[in-house]
Amino acid sequence: MKTITLDSTILNTVSLCERRTHYQFIDAISPSIKGEALERGDLMHKMLEVYESLRCNLVDMNNATWKSLIESGFELNSDTPDPQEFHKNYAISAARYFATKMDLPPDEIEEVIFQFEEYIEYYKYDPWDTLALESVGSKVLFESEELKVLYTFKIDRLAKRDQIIAPWDYKTSKRRSETSSLSNQFIGYAWATDSNYVIVDKIGFQKSLKPSERFQRIFLSYDEERIAEWQLNATKWAIVYARLLEGTDPLSNSMNLTSCDKFGGCIYRPICEKAPSAREWIISRDYVQGERWDPAKELEEHAEHP
Repeated sequence: MKTITLDSTILNTVSLCERRTHYQFIDAISPSIKGEALERGDLMHKMLEVYESLRCNLVDMNNATWKSLIESGFELNSDTPDPQEFHKNYAISAARYFATKMDLPPDEIEEVIFQFEEYIEYYKYDPWDTLALESVGSKVLFESEELKVLYTFKIDRLAKRDQIIAPWDYKTSKRRSETSSLSNQFIGYAWATDSNYVIVDKIGFQKSLKPSERFQRIFLSYDEERIAEWQLNATKWAIVYARLLEGTDPLSNSMNLTSCDKFGGCIYRPICEKAPSAREWIISRDYVQGERWDPAKELEEHAEHP
């Protein structure tokens, strides 16, 4: 039996375009420069992870974030009578450290820190109890005699309020947008955690809006029928991905031309717009070879340091 591992990122991509999936997850090439929006989100995630870990006594020295901080000389001793102030300042100091490894300009770093401070002040009396942070796991999505598909996930926050336990996802953005419940990531969280609820914690960077408008927690509800439907749909695309990995299907690696201009334009569009004979040159000039995306890698690292 062959076993493959995938996550919501792969599901999203393979349903958009097989060619893109090949470039991104099999060839492992990407544009040379990472977008600022992604790095802003990464920095905010780091601050919230550190802050919530301290606030809820969930510091894990085997966690990659905390290992990096401790190895860099950060100490956990607090000499302030105000724990929240210590937690906030520690998270900000950690952010400045992690920002040195990013390509964000100084004004963007300060903007992320400002929004973080506004966010924690706005949710100063958070009614949700944090149970886990940056938790990873896997679950069998599909299994037959020939193929086993493991679906992996990483949840920003798992929290409880009254009788509800829900997975959370932090979303940062400079633009207001509607949150759709039709998301592989969100429904996958519900399916993976046996929960009927998902919280999308939106952190807006719109300077003209009040905190109550910038910070919104969207409560998504999924019944069992929709979750089962998602599992069938995800299985279909997982099988397509398995064929791509095998490389034996003559029709695999085909283009879906209706996806080229979606979401601001595919990052691989400059390649596909050239003649096939010129594409290797475009790749060598404008793209870098990275480490192959492996959804199981973080699970393995987590298992080594439970």
